[in-house]
Amino acid sequence: MASRGFTLLEMMVALAIATILTMLAAWRYQAEQERAAQAAVAALLHHNAVFMEQYYSQHGRYKETAASWPGLPHTQYPAQGTARYRLAFASAARNTDNGYFVLRATAEDEQLGYVELTQTGIMKYCVPDGSKERCRLA
Repeated sequence: MASRGFTLLEMMVALAIATILTMLAAWRYQAEQERAAQAAVAALLHHNAVFMEQYYSQHGRYKETAASWPGLPHTQYPAQGTARYRLAFASAARNTDNGYFVLRATAEDEQLGYVELTQTGIMKYCVPDGSKERCRLA
């Protein structure tokens, strides 16, 4: 007599495969969301860099005073709600030459690292790697 339906073992194997596929999809989705956030942060850093160039064209310098930077138009991502990244200058104004600036977007989650844009247009993405950091250019 032939039985109809699935055995318990067949059901467990199918459930295990579905679970593994779901976990992989969730992991890929989370990685894609982080790449999208980094791209949005990079765009905001470019907007801030344009602001700095406009400031320079009006004032002849990047610094507001010898010890302070001007206020940036974009200071967090996302603009509303809980910040995932904080946008600011990478160094204190007094420690920087007047003809140069570096903008940095630091992730609230330290494991995500930061995105940095120099005044010369070099963009890099850095993540912690033990006691060092690993960076890649955009």
